[in-house]
Amino acid sequence: MGSLKKFKLNDIINKYNLKTFVETGTGEGDSLFYAAKHSFEHCYSIELNNQLFKKTFKIFNSDYISVLNGSSSQELRKLILQISNDPALFFLDAHFPSAPDFGLGEYNDFEDEKDNIPIIDELYDIHQLRKDKKDVIIIDDLRLFKPYKPNPLPDELSIFPKVIEACAQYFQKSHEFLEVQQDEGYLVLLPKLKTTSETSKVRHLILPFIQKAEKIADIGFGGDKIISNAVGIDYEIPYTYTGDDHVDIGCDVLKGIPVDDHAFDCVYSSHLIEDFEDTKSILREFIRILKSDGILALVVPNEVIYREHCLKTNQQYNSHHKINHMDANYLESTLKSMAVNFEVLYKENLIIDYNSILIVRLIS
Repeated sequence: MGSLKKFKLNDIINKYNLKTFVETGTGEGDSLFYAAKHSFEHCYSIELNNQLFKKTFKIFNSDYISVLNGSSSQELRKLILQISNDPALFFLDAHFPSAPDFGLGEYNDFEDEKDNIPIIDELYDIHQLRKDKKDVIIIDDLRLFKPYKPNPLPDELSIFPKVIEACAQYFQKSHEFLEVQQDEGYLVLLPKLKTTSETSKVRHLILPFIQKAEKIADIGFGGDKIISNAVGIDYEIPYTYTGDDHVDIGCDVLKGIPVDDHAFDCVYSSHLIEDFEDTKSILREFIRILKSDGILALVVPNEVIYREHCLKTNQQYNSHHKINHMDANYLESTLKSMAVNFEVLYKENLIIDYNSILIVRLIS
């Protein structure tokens, strides 16, 4: 059993404009409670076990939260026909719904595999009844559906690969698939958004300076690594997802990157550093994981030009930006104020739309 608490819901809600939360398998209500603290217009949870339902209904049921009793494969279909057409978050957690995790039943209590793993019916109903709705789907217990080394399945249980097959059949064209290797594992289906990475615009300018590096970190890469052999470092679920590259190291950069000092020959980051108020702390972390003669390659928006660009093109401004005067000059002056020894390999303050580039080599 996993928990929705592993996910930064605010980022997911804002990016995909989610209005409704739907959960199968209330349990004791931990994930429902977490979801209810966010900006969903309504939260729904379906629980089969009568004992758990009565407990959570008494605690949660309100004008804003609905706890429903019944089989998730049946109740979900009814619910889908009632909820808003706006994008929703589906947290599918009703595997082995006899509630063995709460001491209220055993695994495989039902003779029919379909009853033990109702998720295939759930996925079918979401696919059929929510076409083109841009829903986000998080499936708990990945280890039930494929081999999972971090926390393998108990010997008495079987793997159900048909769930992965159903996901591919129903959602491969419309969603990106991400695996989050925490707890028993999560499979996250994110709607494909027609966006272009900023890296794709400047890749031809960056590669000549970094392509010979043996070990490259791409921090905040959002699905499009600067080069295929780079180590992709980002949130487990990237805030931006503009390509097919998967996360190699999932982390919150503010809390530190979980790699050793001097681990990389090159650190590349595009359109990330401007989202932090303390630029120096982020640069220190980038430099910490760089070798003493490593290359630091940064792409940021020229903030003044970027705002003008948004006005001219009627593009929504990215309110995450924290530095009003962000550009290559700002980055260079910040590095100097940190007493970092470096040589500038390339600097361009405005190129291709509103991008600024600074590439430096550290000097030990």
